Amino acid sequence: MSNKSVSSSVSGGGGCRTLLRLRPVDWLEEADRQLYLTAPSTGTATDCRQRRRIDFVLVYSLGVRDSALNKQRRQAFQCKLESVGFEIEEQDIVGALESKHDNGVDENNQVTANGLFNRRPSQPKQQSVKRFVRLHAPFELLLELAEKTRMKLPIEENRTPCVPKRPFDFFMSWIPFTQIDRTMFSHEQHYFLAEYDKTLRYRFEPLFDTLRGNSRDMYFTPAQRSRLVYDCLLRTPFDLTTENEEQQILHGTGDAKERRVLELEKIFTGFSTSSGIELLLRDQVYDDCYPLHAPLLKNIEPHMIPSWIMTKGEHRNTFDRMKLWWHWSRISNVFKDQPINHIKDYFGEHVALYFCWLRWYIQMLLLPCLLGLSVFFYGLWAVKHDVPTNDICHNLADTVMCPRSHRQLWRLGEDCVYAKMAFLFDNKATVAYAAIVTVWSALFLPAWDVAEYQFQYEWDTFDLIDGGYGVSGLEEPRPDFKRKVRTTRINPITGIVEQYMPARERFAKTVSSFSIVAMMYDQ
Repeated sequence: MSNKSVSSSVSGGGGCRTLLRLRPVDWLEEADRQLYLTAPSTGTATDCRQRRRIDFVLVYSLGVRDSALNKQRRQAFQCKLESVGFEIEEQDIVGALESKHDNGVDENNQVTANGLFNRRPSQPKQQSVKRFVRLHAPFELLLELAEKTRMKLPIEENRTPCVPKRPFDFFMSWIPFTQIDRTMFSHEQHYFLAEYDKTLRYRFEPLFDTLRGNSRDMYFTPAQRSRLVYDCLLRTPFDLTTENEEQQILHGTGDAKERRVLELEKIFTGFSTSSGIELLLRDQVYDDCYPLHAPLLKNIEPHMIPSWIMTKGEHRNTFDRMKLWWHWSRISNVFKDQPINHIKDYFGEHVALYFCWLRWYIQMLLLPCLLGLSVFFYGLWAVKHDVPTNDICHNLADTVMCPRSHRQLWRLGEDCVYAKMAFLFDNKATVAYAAIVTVWSALFLPAWDVAEYQFQYEWDTFDLIDGGYGVSGLEEPRPDFKRKVRTTRINPITGIVEQYMPARERFAKTVSSFSIVAMMYDQ
């Protein structure tokens, strides 16, 4: 936004406030507007509680290369999403020109029988169009997805939290330049978590409007919203054969809410080989899918933000990312501690655990680093008293030595610099340093396991799977596996229908793979 446009908007407001005070507010409001659908569901667009946040974006190309089958799959997929309660808004963006035959060969030129080129009239080029399908999950749908995926939600405030103390916290508290700004990152309130159940809704409901501000839109963090929506996208079917039959059955039921709940139940308990956004991406039905980041306004500094924005929590989506930019991701904050809890709220537990690992790794490296410097400075002090080094540099410096590799004779004093450098890194203290580092390396991973358990206890994330895409504890199978495997069974542990490869097929594939590897080894 230019200064001229800002000045015009300010002067049109008719207020007597200064431009310096209004400019960050206008920028924040404009940035927040990009995170919501264009048309509000009810009320005005200025009311944050009435706006619909964009939770996920699907992208595909419109053009001559878009097949009819892909269109049918997209239509079936998006109709299924709408049937469970998603609100969808589409926007087309025109890009560069593309020809009808974009395969690197000029098909306007043909070779005649006499070997000459016959040029046909060139075909007009068309502009490539990208369609962005923006998905919004209403609050009630997010609650239903949280119940299906067994997500843990806050149920009551923990007034006496037991936050584990880590070994380096006391040491870091004595270093002023490592402390984060507590005016921006206040101490987080702790809550008891429990798996959401609609029969116990009254236990969760008191925090719906008060957990993070005065709106239910802020109850779920951006990371939680993205995880819930993506978990549903991974399971949503796009089968063309049974779509019409299912629609007739669903329209036969009475209540719209009952139809939506029934459709959502079929997504999470049913089985289909044609389901999931990953399979659609692999077949190039969609070009990409992603959640939205909050806009980053790098030209606004912390002192330009009015205090009432920080206290009332307005523009929280944009403001949270800007706080992380100011006090975490910039190179000027390299020596400061990390706001792990705020990273967890914005990016999720998996990303936060990664940065917990980085912080733990760097802190644990402080011990061998300080010991290594001590060994080095000890070498600087002790090199003057080392007898072999003194002999090489002073006492026996004029001793003539035999030639090396057919070279001329040389004096022992020529190796004085190399002898001193060798002593700096290989002296009596090096043996003790090697022993300490050996013990340190043996204790490093067990110590990290303890620290990881402490974070998992604090965040109540013991049931999160490693590397899983969903939040339900069940890893979604790969698209190739879903496409090729046709047999199913009921999982003896979860009781859910899943794809299954019989032992006979697994044995045949194992034998064939082993035979190919053995033949390659013989060659």
